[in-house]
Amino acid sequence: MELFLTCPDQPARWQSGDLRLYQQILGRADRVHYVAPAYFEGIYQLRDQALVNGSDLCISYLRSSRGGTAYTCAYAIREGVEWINLASL
Repeated sequence: MELFLTCPDQPARWQSGDLRLYQQILGRADRVHYVAPAYFEGIYQLRDQALVNGSDLCISYLRSSRGGTAYTCAYAIREGVEWINLASL
């Protein structure tokens, strides 16, 4: 399993339960990709682009044409990545 994450300090302000789950997931990953060493405005779009660029298939549950998921799916389509929308099944 490969993870595409924003930056190493992403979970800095998370609650302890969320942090434990995050650490468990990290521990199971074969590879972890960070798009930047620290947070900056626009980092989530950069992470989403890296996620699509590292994928052969995009699976989503998209019900709105606005927001981060819509942006990521549109980017996948533009990049020629196969897209399956579970909301339309």
